Amino acid sequence: MQYKVLLPMDYDMEIIRQRVKTNGFKTDGFQDLLLKSYLMIDSETRKEYSPCIFKLLN
Repeated sequence: MQYKVLLPMDYDMEIIRQRVKTNGFKTDGFQDLLLKSYLMIDSETRKEYSPCIFKLLN
């Protein structure tokens, strides 16, 4: 599962960092979880957040 969220340029990316820090563990128990990542772009021209969860296919 992956999706991308485009954020407004004035969005405080610290909100995303804090959300990942406090809630990221909640997916640890997902059945067949292989890998999870929380990708961010925080630049002067672009702000994006993209959580990715990879599961084993049966």
